[in-house]
Amino acid sequence: MFLVLTKTKKITWVIFCGILFAPFLVERLFVAPITLTREPLYLWGAIHWVYCYIAYGAACFFYSKWRRKDGCRIILKPSRQELKWLCISVLMSIAVKRSFEIIAVYLFSNTIIHISTPMIYRELIFYLSDDSLLLGVGGFAMQYIYYLFEFALIALMVDCAQKASVRYGRSQKIPWGGIFIALTWGLIHPFGIIFPALRGEAVYSIYTVLQCFTIGLAYLLPGNKPLYSFLVIMAWYWL
Repeated sequence: MFLVLTKTKKITWVIFCGILFAPFLVERLFVAPITLTREPLYLWGAIHWVYCYIAYGAACFFYSKWRRKDGCRIILKPSRQELKWLCISVLMSIAVKRSFEIIAVYLFSNTIIHISTPMIYRELIFYLSDDSLLLGVGGFAMQYIYYLFEFALIALMVDCAQKASVRYGRSQKIPWGGIFIALTWGLIHPFGIIFPALRGEAVYSIYTVLQCFTIGLAYLLPGNKPLYSFLVIMAWYWL
């Protein structure tokens, strides 16, 4: 794998890091201010989700296609020996998240962080309580399809940034992919780093940084698969 990476120009990896981040940036700066502020919410929300499906999916597709063309194909399927690392990724995510929540709630009574039931359960109940059951089911389905696209894109951002660090000769003991998503996705996400900090919620900003580093650390598990990062994000949000 390292031999393949050395054949690729360093700047190409940086460019693809930008390509993978671009859909998030466009969504936050241009799409969300339009689609998330108009009525009827279910219509504009659906338009927002469709944009995300197309933009996130296209970025993932072009990155994966380039990797295949460059002879450095992304291998998602884990071997039998790597199955334990999948389980460790999920357990690591849950352990770090819940531990931080307990500490935050205990030390900072005014924080918005709290210990709650799994998000996937809470959101299912929320959507099913809609006046229209059909709209509720549709909204829940579209929301969780969106999550799959978002998690996949974040995982590939980690993969690309970490591969770029290899090409630049950086230490592979450092989760460069996690640092990259903290400085990009984490900075502009509404519940990420910048916006909570501006509202005086520094604890949540630390929470997001910790999340990004955990996602990046999971990628460094034996095998270096984006799937590890994907599972960390999924467990962090859904469980």
